[in-house]
Amino acid sequence: MPLIRPSGKFVEDAKQPNIHRTNHEGRAESPPLFVNSRAKNIMRGQRRAVTSEIFGNRTDTETSMNTNDLPSSRLEKALRYLLKDNNTQHPSCSHCTHHNDPEWILELETWSQLEAFRQALCQRPALPKIPAENLEDIEAVITYRDSHNLLTSAKTISPSVVLKCQEENPSSLQISCWKGDITALNGRHCNCQRGERATRRMFPSGPPLHRQWHLEPVGSAQVTPGFLLQAPWVLHTVGPQMRPGTKPQTKHRQQLASCYKSCMSATESLPPLADGRKVIVFCCISTGLFAFPSDIAASIAVDTVVSWYKEHPDTTITDVIFDTFLEKDWTLYQQILSDLEGPEVTLHRPQPLGLQRANLPIPIVNPSIAKARSWLDDATHLIISAGAGLSAATGLDYTSTSLFETHFPAFKAQGLNRLYDTFGYDNWTSPAHKWGYYILHLNLVRNWPTSPLYGTLRALVSRFPRENYFVRTTNADGFFVKNGFDASRVATPQADTGFCSAMRSVAPMR
Repeated sequence: MPLIRPSGKFVEDAKQPNIHRTNHEGRAESPPLFVNSRAKNIMRGQRRAVTSEIFGNRTDTETSMNTNDLPSSRLEKALRYLLKDNNTQHPSCSHCTHHNDPEWILELETWSQLEAFRQALCQRPALPKIPAENLEDIEAVITYRDSHNLLTSAKTISPSVVLKCQEENPSSLQISCWKGDITALNGRHCNCQRGERATRRMFPSGPPLHRQWHLEPVGSAQVTPGFLLQAPWVLHTVGPQMRPGTKPQTKHRQQLASCYKSCMSATESLPPLADGRKVIVFCCISTGLFAFPSDIAASIAVDTVVSWYKEHPDTTITDVIFDTFLEKDWTLYQQILSDLEGPEVTLHRPQPLGLQRANLPIPIVNPSIAKARSWLDDATHLIISAGAGLSAATGLDYTSTSLFETHFPAFKAQGLNRLYDTFGYDNWTSPAHKWGYYILHLNLVRNWPTSPLYGTLRALVSRFPRENYFVRTTNADGFFVKNGFDASRVATPQADTGFCSAMRSVAPMR
């Protein structure tokens, strides 16, 4: 187990595993081509996927290494340069103590250092060029971080629709919808936005991509190499920007459609991947910060891709994936794709989970997963530490708006949209309203079905003697015990809803 210094940094133990969450264990054999025009936080959804045990301090096994080559040393050197460079670029901030003396940031835990590194690199303009020595440190940090991230193979995403214009035509186009962080789908993406700030959103690619891309007219697309990205190519497109709350005019709709047409046409001229596929992944172009209404944008995206395929039935593009981050956008795309009609359209209904798994390709096991498995095989004791992500994996997602709308529709009038919104909420109309919600919440948790995920964890702990494993969870849902874990081996420091009961008896309803 890691030791914790007063500064909050981990001291990496030589045998400490680096285990990270992911949707799939497989790394994609062939990364797709990514298209992105949204300014998103590239760390979103990763839940501290890179922590101090990766960029930890020097261990006994590393004493013989060159200190300057350690990931932690490279991160510190890159941070020092970026903070000093930022102070040079913005002299108006020179009066700030934290700019004049950036050493304080080196006392932060590693995740916070990585976040500062990301922000500083995103804010830096493409020019002047970064000196070669500093660029080497920056790229080493990005590469090392990415080597510990687990990716989802595009081959594991079942198509929602297959387009085929003519039976005798061997060409077909599979269209899929996937919800998740686009950075975790077979590689990385870059964010392309209008104006100078567009060049500041490409952190995962490394600085070289900043200098390759230049501002294009709205609706056009430019291709650049992926550099440090997993995708071999990146398409940059600039979508129309609107004022929040305004309705898109014909010009805006045409410009957004042009983004998708330009990207499809640009992809057509690129060489295929090693396995013969051409996979293009679209984000929700122009939505979010650019304020294009999501429902109209989704319809334009799907309609444009379908019409482009009809005009190019011999296309070499094999797959189009619409990547959404928000649940509402995923629902929109799923509905639009399910409503497609026409002789060239074949709808693919989701298969039962067992059949999906049976048809999935054999994944390439990530080295981090292989190492973690070997550590588990050799371990004599096991501690499972679980948080809200485990409950969300069973469907009890406290950030889900659809779950709240399904089970608590009467409370949406209070401005509540997620289970998390009720934490600390104190504007109940009456005590009866407040306790009515809590009783419904407790009833939902207590009646939540058991999960195969906990069955997998139970099978894991069964390999250890009872006294050699322990569970410590911040979840108060009691799911470990409900799913068959020995209650004496489970600690719940943030309480357990299973112990909630009335302080006095209540008369039964008549």
